[in-house]
Amino acid sequence: MEPEKKQIEEGKKLASQIRFRNVQTDAERVYRDVWRKIEAGEAWQKPTGVSVVWKYLSIAALVVMAAMATWMALYQPTPKPEMLTYIEVEAVPGAKARVVLPDSSVVWLNSHAQLRYPKEFVQDVRRVELEGEALFEVKPDAKKPFVVQAEDLKVRVLGTRFNLYTTDDLVETTLLEGSVALFGKGNQTETPDVVMKPGEQTLYCKADGTMNTHQVQTSEFTAWLEGNFLFEGRPFHEIASVLQRAFGVKIHLSGKNLKDRRLTARFTHSESLDEILSILQYSAHYTYVRKGGDVYIYEK
Repeated sequence: MEPEKKQIEEGKKLASQIRFRNVQTDAERVYRDVWRKIEAGEAWQKPTGVSVVWKYLSIAALVVMAAMATWMALYQPTPKPEMLTYIEVEAVPGAKARVVLPDSSVVWLNSHAQLRYPKEFVQDVRRVELEGEALFEVKPDAKKPFVVQAEDLKVRVLGTRFNLYTTDDLVETTLLEGSVALFGKGNQTETPDVVMKPGEQTLYCKADGTMNTHQVQTSEFTAWLEGNFLFEGRPFHEIASVLQRAFGVKIHLSGKNLKDRRLTARFTHSESLDEILSILQYSAHYTYVRKGGDVYIYEK
């Protein structure tokens, strides 16, 4: 056998020991073309200083590398992002809870309120979830906005103090300091629906997504933190809402005139619910009874 043909046969024998995955690549087409030319006897001109066997093996190696690269791209599992560990805190009925977040922001939870947040703020947004009422004291961080998801409403801040309260129908946001941006359901843009200023309160209606912003006496909506209640010309149904979330009870009102009746009162000595209701009934003209955890108030 001629030396050149012998070298080619040795190259074929060596190459036959290599197994290729059936992957569609340009390198595989090159491999087939090489075999066709070899069998036709036109594959090689005698090289200068380079063995035909080594040239053949070089091409085979390129095919292997291409096949390996394709396999890695197609079949290697995509690295999964690290799973976040979440913490959930709930204030017991009739009590308050203080929570210090991983960024040193502080959240005060009112009775029954629930807060969910990650053990570490590793993402580019400090995101938490709230049900119920809470006062937020957010540590400033311009590079990492703070976002509260209150059901359908998203509240985004950089550093501020605000009170947030969710009910079955509304989400109530009261701003004490700084600025907050509100995004309603369906707003996936970077443009907020409302930007609030200190001293403002925005009511977000869950039913239709509308927002109503007005000026308020913010101390009325944060007095619960000290166990105080300040009502300045508030409708009785709003007063009942404040009392029921502070004392962890459900208050039922009977009579439209009673619901809309406006009252002014201050309770700053940690009065009990029965003491407050007994005092208010002189001005609001009602009677009430307690049944378990519910309070029923009837217009006279």
